Amino acid sequence: MRATRNLFLLALLAGAMPARGHEAGERAIGTIERVTPEAIVLRAPDGHELVFALSAATRFERGGKDVARDDARAGDRAVVRAKAAGGRMEATRVKLGPAAPAR
Repeated sequence: MRATRNLFLLALLAGAMPARGHEAGERAIGTIERVTPEAIVLRAPDGHELVFALSAATRFERGGKDVARDDARAGDRAVVRAKAAGGRMEATRVKLGPAAPAR
């Protein structure tokens, strides 16, 4: 009985850990679906969409250098660092993959 209870408590704690990690901040990797003045939407490798709010404090980077928000385009690979803010995930930094070769 005690072993079953301990196993149940362990499973309960393991399920709560990702939620606690969200409060501290998250990192997401994917392909940009779209960028608006208010949000950036990524398509994760498993196919689901991740939406991050943008603010004046959000920084965009490509190749280690800061770039403008307009440099982020649909189809770009990106890593988004975000934090919980006001019941949503807010992007703090968006690292863009290498620029696509000129055609």
